[in-house]
Amino acid sequence: MVKTRNARPTDYAAEDALRITAKHVGTWRRLQGLTQTQVAERAGVSRGAVVRVEAGEPGATMDTFLRVLGALHITESVTTALDPYLSDVGLARADELLPKRVRRT
Repeated sequence: MVKTRNARPTDYAAEDALRITAKHVGTWRRLQGLTQTQVAERAGVSRGAVVRVEAGEPGATMDTFLRVLGALHITESVTTALDPYLSDVGLARADELLPKRVRRT
C-alpha cells in the first residue's frame, strides 16, 4: 500500500474489486439492452450516478449501488453471494458462534 499526503493508503485489492464490479454492472446493463438513462430512471437516481457506479468511482454510495443493482434485477445475486451462511467458513462456524437457544424474559 502506498500512502499519499492527506489520502488513505492505496488498497490494490479493493481497487481491483471496484474496477471489476463496475465493469460487471455495465455489462449487465448492456446485456439487458438498457441505457444509463433508463437504469437511472428505474433506480431513482441521476444518470451521473449510474455513470459513477459503472466507472467504479469510490464516491458512489452503497445506496446508489444497490438501487442500480435493483434496476438491473441482480440485487438478490449479490446479497446471496455475500451471505456468510452459504460459505464453508460460515457453515462451519455457525454452530459454535450462534447461541443454542434464545431466552425469553
